[in-house]
Amino acid sequence: MRRGWTIVTVLASSIAGSEGQPAGAATFANAEAALSMVGPDQVVDTGVHRSERASTVALSAGAQTIEARFAGIRSDDSDPGGSPQTYEDTINFDVAFDVQASSDEFWELGVQSVISAGLTVVQEGVNQHGLASLLELAPSLSCTASGDAQCGFMEITSGGLDSVVTDHVPYGLEASMSIVGTGPQSLQLRFQYQLLVRSEGSEASIRFGIPGTLAGMTADDYPGVGNRDPADDGHFVTITVVGGPTPVPTVGPAGVVALGALVLAIGGRTLLRRRLAV
Repeated sequence: MRRGWTIVTVLASSIAGSEGQPAGAATFANAEAALSMVGPDQVVDTGVHRSERASTVALSAGAQTIEARFAGIRSDDSDPGGSPQTYEDTINFDVAFDVQASSDEFWELGVQSVISAGLTVVQEGVNQHGLASLLELAPSLSCTASGDAQCGFMEITSGGLDSVVTDHVPYGLEASMSIVGTGPQSLQLRFQYQLLVRSEGSEASIRFGIPGTLAGMTADDYPGVGNRDPADDGHFVTITVVGGPTPVPTVGPAGVVALGALVLAIGGRTLLRRRLAV
């Protein structure tokens, strides 16, 4: 971490009640989505070097479904012959919420995570290079639970490339997990990953759902290279109550729970993204 920098946090919150839910069904309340990273979002344009970082979070929370989205842009562009420039960011995307249930009620939650981004380099001359990289850090997700709640680990169900040196690569990553517990709980899920852009005379960007604003730069544009839609890019997280009330299951010493396979229809994913588009 660079000294003198501050941690910037963006927060979205919602309070969900249980009106209209069947008796005994677990419900969500006090949902929040937060984004934190080192330093502030900013635009830099010195005439020979340009860079931008922008980010936002959105949240939609109901009694038994929480939908959260992180969107952003990270771009870098140095003029040919200038000094190479590199920007690296470690991002924490947190979703916190309460599970409301009776003291002895068993419940199960399903978590779906979908990341979609465009990693793009536009070369501006011979021997001019750029790099864009998006890397999810293992184990990708941590779960903090109070009481006797048990959290499973992420299961990657489809993966994408983590870097591109030239041209354009669409990045896609889908994963799922399950969480089981008994009674009222407070949970926090953390998704962490790293972004890197480097310019050696060429444009480099990670389009994560927010169009860039730098004049004279095209790697950060929408639809741009790859004809991408900003409403379809970002990190989308859906949490749902999928089970309960049923008898409390026996959990092994390691507290490991089985993971279900992620089944996410393209149409349903598009509907979710449109709903949370910012």
